Amino acid sequence: MRILALTFGDASTASSHYRVFQYIPLLEPLGVRIEAFPAADFAGRKTVAGYDAVLAQKKLLPPGRVRWLRRQTCRLLYDVDDAIWFPHGRRHHWLTRWRTARRLAAIARAADLCIVPNNVLGDHLRRLNARVALLPMALDGQRWPARSTPRDAGIVRIGWAGNPVNLGYLKIGRAHV
Repeated sequence: MRILALTFGDASTASSHYRVFQYIPLLEPLGVRIEAFPAADFAGRKTVAGYDAVLAQKKLLPPGRVRWLRRQTCRLLYDVDDAIWFPHGRRHHWLTRWRTARRLAAIARAADLCIVPNNVLGDHLRRLNARVALLPMALDGQRWPARSTPRDAGIVRIGWAGNPVNLGYLKIGRAHV
């Protein structure tokens, strides 16, 4: 099976790394070949039809491009790991909110499957598409091994792999950032 992944960023972007790129070598021995390109850089429009599926990762593509992808591929998958429809910090202009809602509805409704890491995002997307699957974020246990003995018993430490703007959503009591 050949899958074209149109990613949010390259392999150094946390979202794309943990949702797409880390799975490429793991799935290849199972006969699943993923070719990943940042969506912003992808120019191979004529080659989409040669894939068994297209995975659009996190991008809010214009409805016209979504319709084109839907016509060109057997399966369209949409993976989102962030509430990209929710503005950070300040309220967006009504036109931006309308465009964001329109683009999210276009890709979610067109997808054969929406993939999310948690039920908060899944519940939101289920309003647009009943076919939502949960795929939790997974860290490579070899790269990020658990400590055998905790340094500070009783202190919970949280690692953050995402965008710093999202840190505001955590209620921090005592933290080292």
